[in-house]
Amino acid sequence: MWFTEDALSPIFFCGVAALVLLWWWRTTSQKALLKGAVAVVALAGVIFIVERLIVTDAERVEIAVYDIADAFRDKDLDRTLSHFSEDAIDERTLVTWAIKTVDIEDDLRITDVSVTLLDQGTRARIRFRANATATYSPYHDRVRTRWEFDFERHGDEWKVTGIRRMHLIKDEYLNPFDPSAM
Repeated sequence: MWFTEDALSPIFFCGVAALVLLWWWRTTSQKALLKGAVAVVALAGVIFIVERLIVTDAERVEIAVYDIADAFRDKDLDRTLSHFSEDAIDERTLVTWAIKTVDIEDDLRITDVSVTLLDQGTRARIRFRANATATYSPYHDRVRTRWEFDFERHGDEWKVTGIRRMHLIKDEYLNPFDPSAM
């Protein structure tokens, strides 16, 4: 497990430390301070590389949501359903019906992503916004939606076990195809 959610914070602190060491070296001319500044900059590089190599469970869940959105937009039912648990029959049925009736244009954006790991990392809940131009007969408009997906770990993979559409502002659940909320 990585000690921060992103590498920017420790890299920032390394940068500040390097600047302090360089300022101190400039006033005292001690070579050890210059070597320390170089070492701290090298440490920042190592932190960046390590952060890229480590993929947390929360990042895996987020990656799955992006792939689900891309597959749904591309109308790739098999790829979309590959992210769903075999036991999530209602969700698989809903997605199968939706992929046949909703057309999403290429302007799909996923934003405001928040992942929470539950039950000692065996389950996860992700909330996100999906914005796109969509056609859902008889509607064709720029649609802003907010979703909550539940995931469960199945071996090394994360599979969707629940889908809920949410109100854009309030923490209330909506019918997935409620046109008044589109």
